[in-house]
Amino acid sequence: ATEEPKVEEEKSAPCLENSVPNVIKKASFNDGVKRGLHECCKAIDRGVGLMCFLASNCDEPNYLSLVKALCAMRSVKLIEVPDNKTLGAWAGPVSYTHLTLPTTPYV
Repeated sequence: ATEEPKVEEEKSAPCLENSVPNVIKKASFNDGVKRGLHECCKAIDRGVGLMCFLASNCDEPNYLSLVKALCAMRSVKLIEVPDNKTLGAWAGPVSYTHLTLPTTPYV
């Protein structure tokens, strides 16, 4: 009797829509998420930023060039998200406690 060869299931490559919210949520547990231009630029400039998510449809081209230049200068991984509304929903004003309960700082 011959054994049938085992067919390995193809794992789909992680897509941006699935992996980014998980990365942001994990970073929120450690208070590692900076939101907004000012906070992000300060973190990148100090060298504590490891990754930057930037909305491609930003209205101000100077903001895009500033963040891209800072990321290139400090060797920070830059990931462009196509829509700022989507990025805002992923980052959101929600912070997580060590008990994994979401708390909203803005009421």
